[in-house]
Amino acid sequence: MGIERLGPDDIASLRALNALFAEAFEEPDNYLSTPPSDAYLQEQLGNPASIILVARDGAAITGGLVGLYGLAGHLS
Repeated sequence: MGIERLGPDDIASLRALNALFAEAFEEPDNYLSTPPSDAYLQEQLGNPASIILVARDGAAITGGLVGLYGLAGHLS
C-alpha cells in the first residue's frame, strides 16, 4: 500500500478516485452524472494549488484526499 500525489498525467487515476467518492459518499449523481473533460482534469492536476492524493493497494485506488489552496490572494 502506498500514497501518492497525482500529477497532470494522472487523469485515469483521478477518474477512478471520483468513482470511489461516488460510492463511498453514496452520491453517484454528484460525482458521475456529468464527468469533466480530460482537459479540465489535466488543468486541475497541474495546478500547484491543487493537492490530490490517492492511496493505492497495488494498482487499485482505495482512498484519496482532494484539497485546493486558495488563500494566497487573501492574505495581504
